Amino acid sequence: LDDVDTSEQLEALVGGHDSFGPGSMVIVTTRNKHLLVIHEFDILQSVQGLKDDEALKLFSWHAFKMSCPSSDYLDLSKRAVRYCDGLPFAL
Repeated sequence: LDDVDTSEQLEALVGGHDSFGPGSMVIVTTRNKHLLVIHEFDILQSVQGLKDDEALKLFSWHAFKMSCPSSDYLDLSKRAVRYCDGLPFAL
């Protein structure tokens, strides 16, 4: 689940610990660590954004099917990457 920001969203999408079978895993991304704490998630992991050059490369592979955008799209691509703040799911 990506970019969950309210307790209501989390409850509607995940429910409680007994909502899934043994060994099930739910991955939630949020900027609100407290949300995960109050819902008693077992493992919390902080993720750093990609460096600018790595983010541009990932974006380029998805957008243009090549490792770097053409010069016509370089500035626009860099703006998109900055807006996503290096977050892989956003790219």
